[in-house]
Amino acid sequence: AAGCVARGEGRVAELPASRPRRPYPRKQVTWLVLLDAGRVLLERRPAPGLWGGLWTFPEMGAGSPAAFCRKQLGCEVRLLERLEPLEHGFTHFRLCARPVLYGVQRTSPRAEQPGRLWLDLDEARHAAVPAPVKKLLARLASRAA
Repeated sequence: AAGCVARGEGRVAELPASRPRRPYPRKQVTWLVLLDAGRVLLERRPAPGLWGGLWTFPEMGAGSPAAFCRKQLGCEVRLLERLEPLEHGFTHFRLCARPVLYGVQRTSPRAEQPGRLWLDLDEARHAAVPAPVKKLLARLASRAA
């Protein structure tokens, strides 16, 4: 509103210019999208923190995804494809998720630990998942149809 008044009165040059916005920091994560006979593995996020209590894909840091899946998730997997990255903005940073699709060849009981859940793709889309996870699940479901 002040800009409109200043423009009408010819005083735009007197007003200070707005400060340039600093770019948001970016946080990059790798999502492991594990498919087993039309089901996908989701993990519940810890209650305090980002997306607390919601279901998301397992995340991994550095290292071999196959070894991580075997040791941490109890699954033997094979790479199917690297999916298109997703970006999601938060108040203080941008999340860049790189989803990687794996086919599950074998699971151990460790895959069914508390805080993990195998859901049919359609069921997973309607679970308590954050928007970017829901978007990716919808893409996967449309491809499977």
